[in-house]
Amino acid sequence: IVVGEANTTEGSVHAFVWREGKMQDLGMLPGGGFSTALDINDTGTIIGISNTTPNGKTRAVLWKEGKIQELGILPGGTLSHAHAINAQGDIAGWADTPEVEIEAILWQKGKMISLGSLGNEPSSAWGLNNRGQVVGTGATARKRMHAFLWESGKIRDLNDMIPANSGWTLQDRKSTRLNSSY
Repeated sequence: IVVGEANTTEGSVHAFVWREGKMQDLGMLPGGGFSTALDINDTGTIIGISNTTPNGKTRAVLWKEGKIQELGILPGGTLSHAHAINAQGDIAGWADTPEVEIEAILWQKGKMISLGSLGNEPSSAWGLNNRGQVVGTGATARKRMHAFLWESGKIRDLNDMIPANSGWTLQDRKSTRLNSSY
């Protein structure tokens, strides 16, 4: 199974799922201009983003049983993104605040949970596993982007977990993705 985005014959970008040799258009939020599918879990629930008006701000969405559902935004915020989903249906991503700051978010059982920051904004969640661990990137108090691990309600800089003299700075979201099968 593959999820992603593709251009329609009309030139729009739509989320799709590819199953058993067939591509299915997942559609978008009512009134929207595009959608993108970013992840799928073992139960077939798909997450991604869509907008609510052409050229409008994006919203985190999920597709389940052929229907699209908006995941919501923070109070006073205008946009959100969903990036990863685990087997339990927990979703990692981010949302903006009224101050236009970006916060790492975990959607769990229909609620948005702010994961905090490493001392400054922004922070974004990029992956999660079935043990409730979330990984992402966040700005430190010195405004450097570092990789983080969130578990048991606490956010930790992954750089604090490696030897100080290692020569490494963990920061790139691609290097912090967790395998959802753990």
